[in-house]
Amino acid sequence: METYKNQTGEGLALKQEDVFELSEKLDKVADWLKEKTDAQAALAQHEDPAFKVMDIQVISACQIDW
Repeated sequence: METYKNQTGEGLALKQEDVFELSEKLDKVADWLKEKTDAQAALAQHEDPAFKVMDIQVISACQIDW
């Protein structure tokens, strides 16, 4: 029964809405990354990369609206 409780999210600090919102954000990141890796695959090795590390915005935990 304890395993089931954890699967439903009962007793966790995150609400179900938070989990869904985070899931949507992860899906957007996955789509963006696929787009960039596909673009990179289409380039020849001597061409400039499709994206650089500087293109990735890093957000610290203190910037997230919890």
